[in-house]
Amino acid sequence: MKYLLVLVLFTLPIFSSPRWIQNYSYVKELKPSNTKTNKEFGKFDLDEDIYRSFYDYDLRVSYKGKQLPYIRRIKQIANGKVGRVNPKIIYSKQSEYSMNYVLELPTIPGNSRLESIDIKAVDFFETSAKVYLGNEIDDWKVTKDAFIFKYNNDTYSESLNLKLDTDYYKYIRIETDYKDKITFASVQYGPKDMISHIEYNETVPEALENGDIKASQYYFDNETAKPFQIIRLEFKELDYNREYTIYKMNEEKEYISHSTGTLQRSKNSQFAYSEIYLNDTVSSSWKLVIFNKDSESLKLTSIKLYQPKEECIVKLPEDWDGKESFQVYYGNQYASLPDYDTSSFNDTLYEKYTNLSLSEQIANPEKAWSVFEPPISIWLTRFIFILGLLITVFYGFKILERWSKLEKTNPN
Repeated sequence: MKYLLVLVLFTLPIFSSPRWIQNYSYVKELKPSNTKTNKEFGKFDLDEDIYRSFYDYDLRVSYKGKQLPYIRRIKQIANGKVGRVNPKIIYSKQSEYSMNYVLELPTIPGNSRLESIDIKAVDFFETSAKVYLGNEIDDWKVTKDAFIFKYNNDTYSESLNLKLDTDYYKYIRIETDYKDKITFASVQYGPKDMISHIEYNETVPEALENGDIKASQYYFDNETAKPFQIIRLEFKELDYNREYTIYKMNEEKEYISHSTGTLQRSKNSQFAYSEIYLNDTVSSSWKLVIFNKDSESLKLTSIKLYQPKEECIVKLPEDWDGKESFQVYYGNQYASLPDYDTSSFNDTLYEKYTNLSLSEQIANPEKAWSVFEPPISIWLTRFIFILGLLITVFYGFKILERWSKLEKTNPN
């Protein structure tokens, strides 16, 4: 009876709230903006608190104790100008089966990309087209298929907007089986979607030279647990080719290898820096080792860290009144990747959302240990296994002892 009472007291918090909530160490309130722009989906950005404390798979969004489906994606922002340029036809030729055009485009503003070509035609027609783009006439980098038509003068019966959706190229070649004259009125350009980053400027530490491995070692004490996935390095030297290894510190305060690669730059490079892209986020102390072999050590002059910003698109509950807050739980290293039905997200990725904002991080007040959840369930399983093994050994020994006594009393 005494042991049963202890077990009941140990598991009592399970019944005060949904069990899954009690497995998470941290929680943030997720508040809606003043203007409700979408009744079906909401959007919020992951912040530095979450990157420091979560385990990538353990993010959960809750409303009245129920999990809400969500997807995570890299946040992109439009960075560039919108406008039109007039293409110049520098070549056109009609063959037996096709009509070919080569267009030359003026330079467009930086951080902009090509969106479409506006086509004009007098007669009704339909045709397929092959589109090539490149910066050299004999070196086409992008190939696209298109279908353009004009069935009558009704706007809805025209598709004279040839989609490009690509980076800027100086030349466009168009091959079509429509032989009558068409006019390329203009080319529309728009802003590029650029990945948004959190940026940190790091102090360059003193290099420690390791003669045994012929390498320069740089140690970074990440005391504030800054999360990063990209390392940007600048050196005094302009021309180099060196192998490197990145080490990160684990929970046992030991440096373990995280990634390896090669730092390369030539004097003619477009950028003054080299970048290292990591496979996942690092927020611990870390170490950079650059292998010099028999060359002189490079002089590191600048280092910056970047973390790509992510945003979450959340399926809003039908009974939400547009005013109540949600909760975001995280900080559970034993959580697995959630498997939500996100089929309804596909057609709404580029629509407007209800903007949601995160509050300050607090310790989860409903955090509780349960014998049914890790880590206690892991240790309990081990204890039961070891206890069962000891009991088996004990009774096995007792049986052997009894059998031995019987052998002595009955030798024949």
